[in-house]
Amino acid sequence: MTQSRIENRTRSHRAPPSLHHPAGAGGCHRVLLAASDTAMREFLALTFQRQGHTVCDAANGFDALAMLLYEAVPAPDSVRPRFDMVVVSEPLPGVTGLEILEYLRFHDRDLSVILITEPDDAAAREQARRLGATAVLARPFSLTDLLLLLEESSPCPKPAPTW
Repeated sequence: MTQSRIENRTRSHRAPPSLHHPAGAGGCHRVLLAASDTAMREFLALTFQRQGHTVCDAANGFDALAMLLYEAVPAPDSVRPRFDMVVVSEPLPGVTGLEILEYLRFHDRDLSVILITEPDDAAAREQARRLGATAVLARPFSLTDLLLLLEESSPCPKPAPTW
């Protein structure tokens, strides 16, 4: 491997997570979205953004865990936002969605976590419930249900009247 390829790989691992800021207002929730299915991840990220949320997405468990660890370093909210919600799919390459859930329950019991599983993976759904997932959805799931879960588990503050 050439020196430039090694430097590029090293730089890419040190780079801060890419945040997708919604158009318009600053957004209510800061969501970590981890899913290996590119189409689902991009669709959900776009949907969350259109709902006014800030989204940080990961294609595998290693990236998601790195973003969670990166978030734990004290810094101003404008630099590295703390997540209000984690939406993670199972299976996920590298560190699995269930391992991420287990990590979060050990380090941050209050963080809302929604786990999305395969339709025939009853064992993963049961384990997610035992680990304390906020909610578990099996594919195919209703987008409306997911958006309701996002709002119910971490409601957006209502703006004060301006009159």
